[in-house]
Amino acid sequence: MTTTLRFGVLSHALHRPDHDPAIQLAADVRLAEHADRLGLDELWWTERRSGGWQIVADPMLMAAHAAASTRRIRLGAVVNPVRHHPANLVDGAAQLDHLTRGRFVLGLGADVMVEDAATAGLSATDAEHAIEETVGAVATLLRGKGRVSLTPRHAPWVVRDHTPHLLPRGRLDTRAVSFGGSAAPELAGTLGLGLVSTAAAQAVGLQRENRMAQTWLRAEAAAHQAGRVLSRDRWSVTTPIHLADTEIEARRQVRHGIARWAEYARASMPVEVPAGTDADTLIDSLHAAGRGVVGTPAMAIEHLERVLDLSAGVGTVLLEVADWASPAETHASLERFAREVVPHVTGISRSRLAASAGGVGGVGTSGRVGRRAATPLPVHGPAPTPVRGVSRIHLDEGARSRGRHAVDPSPD
Repeated sequence: MTTTLRFGVLSHALHRPDHDPAIQLAADVRLAEHADRLGLDELWWTERRSGGWQIVADPMLMAAHAAASTRRIRLGAVVNPVRHHPANLVDGAAQLDHLTRGRFVLGLGADVMVEDAATAGLSATDAEHAIEETVGAVATLLRGKGRVSLTPRHAPWVVRDHTPHLLPRGRLDTRAVSFGGSAAPELAGTLGLGLVSTAAAQAVGLQRENRMAQTWLRAEAAAHQAGRVLSRDRWSVTTPIHLADTEIEARRQVRHGIARWAEYARASMPVEVPAGTDADTLIDSLHAAGRGVVGTPAMAIEHLERVLDLSAGVGTVLLEVADWASPAETHASLERFAREVVPHVTGISRSRLAASAGGVGGVGTSGRVGRRAATPLPVHGPAPTPVRGVSRIHLDEGARSRGRHAVDPSPD
């Protein structure tokens, strides 16, 4: 069990290559400012520079820039260890930790990016080993236990008799990050890092393979072997969620970019992407696999309850943003999530809902509020095949009309 469930955003900063990059990068910073105003806890950027679509070569620069215009949100940067010297990473992270007054979070990507590996002159196999060596070196240097000398077998760097001159304010929050099937859980467990497991909710709707539980078990097994104890409070899971008043409207909004994202992601990102380019087909596949939600707050609540059940508890839920909708519609979706979904999932609205149930109108809740730990999932019979473009959750007209509310009224 964790303490207080947190929420944030993981931005892939995926932008059309025919638009102005300065305007696009400014929009990425405004996303952090918006999330800060909404009271979300974290905003992450990922290091990508491939295909012309992703142009964040240094997410630590994004965090430094956004720190000046945000107040409380924690700012995370997922870097690719293959492209960095560990001493430089530690120096930059420590400086950011001081500049942000402890709001910086360092993410170390554990997936092999073939293009980045080739740039470093490494094969995919050597790159995998180089990532492990670099992440281990960063963890060693951050401990600040004296001078360090390291000569890796695969990574293209050497550390000789070095100690960081500037150490973080305290223990810098450092997490191993997995965008696919990497060794991030083992790295987190062995080195005592936090864990960000993206695409962890893919099997939520299948009820056949609990990938989230397997991810945590791998991390715990590695931690046990290293004599460490992991905390779920430092485990983040990511899921794409876009919300509107109705599912039909949410689907219309993501037609702005979901097909372009799918085409690019299949070629350049270590994530599983459904086949096809039609927006509704992609969304139907997303829902069928339990990967995420394009729909209403009620759908998001049901999805997150299942995520929390299968994970048995996490520290943070990160909403993936990949330019599926326009910036204005993305901001509106995040506000709807913060306003209607977060209070239900955390249980912060429990006492108010209980009070309203006995007050005027007798409005109560038909669902569970503030669910955190794993409980057995009910087994339902087969549902009728939904009309294409409308999920099973809102198959009937009554439920679809109620979908604009985070908490549906009790049945008469």
